[in-house]
Amino acid sequence: MTLIQLASELDTWLFMGVNVGLSNPFLDRVMPWITEKHHFIAPLIILLLAILLWGGQHGRQTLLLGVILVILTDQTGNLLKLLVARVRPCHVMRTAHLLVGCTSSGSFPSNHVVNLFGQSTLLTIHWRLLAIPSFLAALIVAFSRVYVGVHYPGDVLAGAAIGVAWGWFVSRGALDVTPRLGNPGAESTNQ
Repeated sequence: MTLIQLASELDTWLFMGVNVGLSNPFLDRVMPWITEKHHFIAPLIILLLAILLWGGQHGRQTLLLGVILVILTDQTGNLLKLLVARVRPCHVMRTAHLLVGCTSSGSFPSNHVVNLFGQSTLLTIHWRLLAIPSFLAALIVAFSRVYVGVHYPGDVLAGAAIGVAWGWFVSRGALDVTPRLGNPGAESTNQ
């Protein structure tokens, strides 16, 4: 057995443990709601407005970085889906406990997770006050993607790693560049 086959079997076993093994009526009701990204639009708009209104120049810079970051993370996820072409577990396993629609896009990585972990990293670096709530939300959504039957655990773990890497890269690059552009408040990232 090759290392890739072993990793795939472990991923399948973990998927079944979460998707089928943890299945219960409460999570069956909650997880489909959590995994639906449209449910987070209103809270996100409120957060963005708060940062825009009370965050000053640092807030506006963070919002701009967030827009750049979501483009980078989303496109990276889409490119990897095409290159890896991993079939979603809901198309492969008849015993999967599918709670939402199963799209035909690739499974690896989870774009939900790539985007959320990227934004959580950005917020942690620029607004430490938001670190715990943003990463907690990202972790819950990552879990939901496996629980509802549309991603393997490896898809969400890779998505988290890619998101954190992009979030760090964009944030660190911005922190290195802004002092050189004459921004007097650029070094106060501990807000």
